[in-house]
Amino acid sequence: MIIVSDQVRYFLKYPLRCFFGKEDNYYVIQSEMLGIIGTGLTEDDAENSFAVEFDYMYQRLNSLKATSLTNHNLLIKKIITQIVEKVEQGAY
Repeated sequence: MIIVSDQVRYFLKYPLRCFFGKEDNYYVIQSEMLGIIGTGLTEDDAENSFAVEFDYMYQRLNSLKATSLTNHNLLIKKIITQIVEKVEQGAY
């Protein structure tokens, strides 16, 4: 599985189980395990929104020391670090 954000591609070791559905007029993608939600008027918009949130979480959590994170965020950091096999930078 690959998650593509504006400037980054994340190659995952394992599929990321997510809820994908439509609520009212919006598409929703949610990873309950990581606490990430993406929404949009179209499926593509929801995927892009999810990718931006994933990118933010990955970058933010990996920029902080473990001692500055709550136990919950430390667990998410460990999970997200374990599932990402490779990160490629560039315009996508």
